Amino acid sequence: MALRKQPDHEVIPHLTLRAPTFEFEKAQKSGYRENTVELDLPHDEKDATAERGSGPSRTPSPKISSRRSSSISSYVIDDEGLPIIENGDLEPASLLRTYGIKLLDRQTDKFWTLKLLRHILTRDRIKTKVKKDIAAKRLVLGELSLNDLIEAIHPEKEPHPYSEEDNSHYIRIYALLLLTDKSHEIVRFVQNKQSDGALPFRFKQRDNDIDVIRSKRTQSTEKIRQCFKNFKDLEKDFMGQKQTLLLTPYFDLDEDNEAKHTDFPDYTILPWCKRDEPVDEDSDDDDEEESETRTATEPSGREGAYGLVCKVKLHPTSHGFRKVLEAIQLNDELFALKKLDSIAHSKDPQGMQKAFEREVHNLRRFSGLHEYCDHLVSLLATFTLNNQYYFLFPWAEYSLEEYWEDAENYAIVEEKGGVDLDTVQWVAKQIAGLTVAIDTIHEPPPEKQKKTKNKYLDPNFQDGKPRYGRHGDIKPDNILWFKSGKDPRGILVVSDMGLTSVNRDTSRSNIPGRQIAGGAGYRPPECEVLGGTVNRSFDIWTLGCLYLELITWLLGGCDLVEVFNEKRTTYYIITRTKKDLFFDLKQYRQRDGSTGTVAVVKDEVKECIRELHAHPNCTQFAHDLLDKVEKEMLIILSQDKKRSMSGTLRADFQRMYDKCIKDISYATKRVPEKRKRSEPVAVEAELAPTMQDELKLSQTLGKTLETYTGRRQKSMTKEDLERMDELRESLL
Repeated sequence: MALRKQPDHEVIPHLTLRAPTFEFEKAQKSGYRENTVELDLPHDEKDATAERGSGPSRTPSPKISSRRSSSISSYVIDDEGLPIIENGDLEPASLLRTYGIKLLDRQTDKFWTLKLLRHILTRDRIKTKVKKDIAAKRLVLGELSLNDLIEAIHPEKEPHPYSEEDNSHYIRIYALLLLTDKSHEIVRFVQNKQSDGALPFRFKQRDNDIDVIRSKRTQSTEKIRQCFKNFKDLEKDFMGQKQTLLLTPYFDLDEDNEAKHTDFPDYTILPWCKRDEPVDEDSDDDDEEESETRTATEPSGREGAYGLVCKVKLHPTSHGFRKVLEAIQLNDELFALKKLDSIAHSKDPQGMQKAFEREVHNLRRFSGLHEYCDHLVSLLATFTLNNQYYFLFPWAEYSLEEYWEDAENYAIVEEKGGVDLDTVQWVAKQIAGLTVAIDTIHEPPPEKQKKTKNKYLDPNFQDGKPRYGRHGDIKPDNILWFKSGKDPRGILVVSDMGLTSVNRDTSRSNIPGRQIAGGAGYRPPECEVLGGTVNRSFDIWTLGCLYLELITWLLGGCDLVEVFNEKRTTYYIITRTKKDLFFDLKQYRQRDGSTGTVAVVKDEVKECIRELHAHPNCTQFAHDLLDKVEKEMLIILSQDKKRSMSGTLRADFQRMYDKCIKDISYATKRVPEKRKRSEPVAVEAELAPTMQDELKLSQTLGKTLETYTGRRQKSMTKEDLERMDELRESLL
């Protein structure tokens, strides 16, 4: 998307411009493209051709309800979002007013995409209008032929939007002149070679007149003034107000199906259009649901690391994503717009840019647009506007937490005597898929390690050496549910790459855990330990927490998930508040009488696992999943025990899914078991200095750690923790 970058000091006076505003709102179940669209009745032809030279008519368009008997109260759009024009005899200016696209955040303004302009202003309509202007003696072609003029406005071969070839034509200029009732002036613009690439014009008040100059100072100011010599100030003012509505961006992927980045000029109006949300006719509540500002990560709109997300509707003629989204069978009309949180980086603007560059790198590297993994979020575009950073994604209907809360998704069917087969198979499939997604981040495919075209790729990633990644913030809010044609029950996708990192094999775990702002409940114990780092093993712990809650939902629904959450929410001495962590810190007595600290999986978590094994709806698949989580994922790191690697888990969970498909009894036959309480195994933990300080503060307030008397294992050394990934691979 080769848009023109305007100098920061350039302004466009006489425009009523606003920074783009967005509706931050709750995710709502929405259909795909609507078949009909409400519109404004066009200006009366008499009003539109009122006294010549007096400027465009300011008469507002009367509203016509779609319930009234009117042949033009609504129009039908085709599969590409273009209106089927049945009242084609109207003047071109009236057609433009009729079929303009309503902006999301303005009551009266409409915008026109390049594709829509070409659809409305056909070569035949332009020819007819030019002939009328010639007959009215308002237009003199001079050395131009009629065909030359038509070709200059609307070439037979349509160029790509915003390409150099596109900017050399005049269809936006002509539309602007039509709306200003100055279509006969098009010849001056063509003769002076002031094409669409000249937009936007800069107007300046000088004495009592409005003067006009080009945005590009390298161009002749005198030529542009010649174009406007017969314009009154009111007409210049009107054109100044309307011109940016004809310059809305076109979003598309690059030739490699990768997301493009664009630096938009400050005057840019983004092509978000009004949505026609379905209305519940049986509802007694006539009040519209209030929009809600949400702190979120990626498409579903929940609390996350460093971003705000809203749902926007992008007009079909404003983007080229349709084919690629249909290929992965996602909605091609609703999108999630993520704005990087400027408040979080207000004291460090350079840090904000680095955070943006890091997330762009990771999103492009692990995009779900690529064939190797459907369970990674798909980045569609990035851009900057008014010194803010934005990401564009497909829109997700739910986060996983929201999905759990929807009673319609609950798996238990009591009248069938157990769990629903389709739901169990779906859960098994999603667990296998999510594990593939994490393994793809941990072990990026070789072909992806060579992709370095994006301007925001860190140069340190371009030496051709193998890279290994971690996600760093796995939690239900960052797992999104998409409606997808690939599965009638939808698909779960890993999102929020803001904390993701990809490093060399010698530096995959060099970020201290205590510096990471990941979800508190899923935070692994090494975050509190001296030498603890965020590495791939960090993700295995958080993924284990996620899967334990997922199997809890499968067997007992959202209510059981809430019970589990309440049970494990206990007082945590480090923060002096209640936390829903999956581990706890305790103290033990050493032989010399001094005390040490150990980390241990919470008793409440181990008891929950026992209760799930004994749950009436527990199947063999659930037993195997619980064992995998308890024995290979929720492991306190020690010299004797490490967590399984993502590649191993990927193969195991795929086998479990395959078995659910082939063996119905494995998936659905209820076989609850009463398991004995296993002896807890604690790991000695030397707390990081900041954690030691917090512990001492709590002790001065009269709080002490619970005493542990059971079996202990030796902790990994500080040096071993810091090179955790290298040690894990050396054991294979």
